[in-house]
Amino acid sequence: MTENTDKPEPQVTSTEVQVTVARSVRYNRLLLVGAVFGAVIAVLVTTLFPVVPEGHYTLSEVVGFMGILGAAAGLLCGGILGLILNLFAKRKQGTATAIQEDVR
Repeated sequence: MTENTDKPEPQVTSTEVQVTVARSVRYNRLLLVGAVFGAVIAVLVTTLFPVVPEGHYTLSEVVGFMGILGAAAGLLCGGILGLILNLFAKRKQGTATAIQEDVR
């Protein structure tokens, strides 16, 4: 058996291309941190105030309800913060030179 060692050399063509480089905001992290932060703040504030013994709700019910509302408010604040940060990130776009290589 003879091996075919006459394989052609790969041809590489390089081309320089101007590309736009832009930063982007990671919305999922901002939303998650906002929701957790809002829930923690709401729970801490809720535990600072006394619950009326004759009230219709127990402390744990009030803490849970306020935690959900705080998480929703934090989620909203995180989303708004993400949109604002995205506006600032879009202003700092730049250009770079990329080298595209095609091998045949």
